[in-house]
Amino acid sequence: MFARYLVQATAQVLQRLLRFDGPADITLTQFQRENPKLGSRDRFQIANASFAALRFLPLLRHMEGLDAKSPEAKSCERLAVLALAMDKHGPINLPVTATQIAAILQTAIDNLPDPEQQAWLSARMQANAHFNEPDTAALQHNLPQWLAQALQAQYGETAFVALSQALKQSATLDLRANLLTHKRNAVAKELQEQGIECTATPYSPWGIRIQGKPSLRQNPLMNSGAIEVQDEGSQLLALLTGAKRGETVVDFCAGAGGKTLAMGAMMRNTGRLYALDNSAHRLDGLQPRLKRSGLSNVHTLVLQSETDERLSRLRGKADRVLVDAPCSGLGTLRRHPELAWRNQPASIEALQQTQMRILESAASLLKPGGILVYATCSLLEQENEAVNRWFTASHAREFAPMDWSETLQKHDLQALQTSADQTPALASNAIALMPHLHHTDGFYLARWQRAR
Repeated sequence: MFARYLVQATAQVLQRLLRFDGPADITLTQFQRENPKLGSRDRFQIANASFAALRFLPLLRHMEGLDAKSPEAKSCERLAVLALAMDKHGPINLPVTATQIAAILQTAIDNLPDPEQQAWLSARMQANAHFNEPDTAALQHNLPQWLAQALQAQYGETAFVALSQALKQSATLDLRANLLTHKRNAVAKELQEQGIECTATPYSPWGIRIQGKPSLRQNPLMNSGAIEVQDEGSQLLALLTGAKRGETVVDFCAGAGGKTLAMGAMMRNTGRLYALDNSAHRLDGLQPRLKRSGLSNVHTLVLQSETDERLSRLRGKADRVLVDAPCSGLGTLRRHPELAWRNQPASIEALQQTQMRILESAASLLKPGGILVYATCSLLEQENEAVNRWFTASHAREFAPMDWSETLQKHDLQALQTSADQTPALASNAIALMPHLHHTDGFYLARWQRAR
């Protein structure tokens, strides 16, 4: 049964989340801190239901049957009931059908003793008996219309359906073994001895995929720096930079430094690795992880902007520069479903301009023969191929696009290359990691080499 306090707590969280003014996971964490009496099971249910609501918001709004003038509190309470029922029911498979909707509504009825709520749910059961799959495209993909149209036009109908279904699934929990200090097999064995089921990731040579979502915060392997939580796609991005021993490498938009740590291990703690970001808060998050990792070759710098004058000391000196650019994050909707609703077409245009400025500045840090890697966790052509074409055309004399075939073969990663019927045709210097094909977050990578 759904206890009254559980429904109310979930509704309160949804009221905050549906403002779309911040990351969902941070909003949830803040709510939990404000409500310390909630038990671990309650927290788990509230979090799962909240993310279900974000993933299937148009469908749940259709199911609740309220108009736009209804009070916010009433709407959020009904959404909470339906989201809790959806979580209890289990995964939704596309296409959404009247049968699946009826099962969710029945789950809600079975778990709510309140007669008024049961009457509302029974009425909705009758209304949704006429749910007609072909007439409900928006309730199938559950994305904002502008985004659905952009992805359909870009990927084609078949790939779009597969992609949209993959984006509605909960992301796997992936770890990266710190090969500077540990072997992946040894780490996996220790996790299994702790009762944590895990397997090697299919592509990353460092990755471990955990079954379920066990808490790892106090795990001795985490505390010792043997493991880091990192999506396999992010691990592959670090791997494909090709960072080597003794090099000067720049992580231009380092954030909290997950890829910085991975590249530092690739460099075997030699050379110089610069972690740059315009957020002191994000780079502060790197410090304890850096200490655990055993790396001593990492140097952090908080930038005022992409044209910070302090960058001049690195200009023309780097062997490799990674630009994991600020982007819409739409490739991470499995983890951050709120981003589908926080982004707008105008914000994508602004991001593209920022990406171009950063790429321009980062390119100047490379020495002759140096490698520039541009990456986003976006699915949109506007942030990916369009930026690639712009840089290639505007820097044709200095930078040559680099094909990935040899690199992928070296790492036995030919399976990352997609065919034209799976993704739109990509430039020769580009790779796309896709949630529905590779079971990673969505990433885009392009690279160039500076003229010698």
